[in-house]
Amino acid sequence: VRVYNPEQEEHGWRSNDTIVEVVAPDMPFLVDSISAALNRRGMTISLTIHPVFGVSRDAKGVVTAVHESKDGDETASPEAILRFHVDRQPENVLANLERLVSSVIADIKLATSDWLKMKRQAEGIRSELGSRAPHEACPDVEEVRSFLNWMINDHFLFIATCRFSMQGDAQRADLNLVADSALGVLRGGSAGDERAEEWVSGLGVDLTAFHYDLLVTKANARSSIHRPAYMDCVAIKQRNEQGEAIGLYCLIGLFSSGAYSTP
Repeated sequence: VRVYNPEQEEHGWRSNDTIVEVVAPDMPFLVDSISAALNRRGMTISLTIHPVFGVSRDAKGVVTAVHESKDGDETASPEAILRFHVDRQPENVLANLERLVSSVIADIKLATSDWLKMKRQAEGIRSELGSRAPHEACPDVEEVRSFLNWMINDHFLFIATCRFSMQGDAQRADLNLVADSALGVLRGGSAGDERAEEWVSGLGVDLTAFHYDLLVTKANARSSIHRPAYMDCVAIKQRNEQGEAIGLYCLIGLFSSGAYSTP
């Protein structure tokens, strides 16, 4: 990631814009996610350039060849080359913009690399719900399974998942993040754990008195991926063999745009 104000003497060309340049593995959501992050900082993007090339690199990461597409050489990997022209920014904010764009790319990488794992986790929860004995199942169990099936079929963008253990009384459940349960943008040690706790804080209020297995609410954070809306949190109770709620699966992401116009 490189953010700079082009000057003839230093860069060989000049522009009245601030330039944001990115070279990254080609991944979904790069353009819209970075654009949204820049827009949220109040910047207008006047030009976006986004070619994808097949790039070959040596063991040290040095470029050895560039092809028109990834099919040009079996050793080549698709890389996105992005340039955004935004309103001219003062020099003292350029480093912060680099960090902002780098953090968005890091989140995209975590979410896309764990996407299949998160989808399979949702499928596992659906199977677990179906295996419960009738006396252990809540009255909404079949509807929850149908809802999960609908989500899995491209109606939900998985950004993160995690699991909490649950203890408490009828007024409040104490939720504790289960170690190493986080996937997507919540994966990443203590920083990811802090994010998880913050995003679902308050979810335990009245949870034990809530007799259904499914809770759909909002996370306490905006998405850094795809669109900057507050993320949707789909929480499903985990139950033991006696049918007691002992935990909570949290699927965090964004419902597809079609979900808002579908009866």
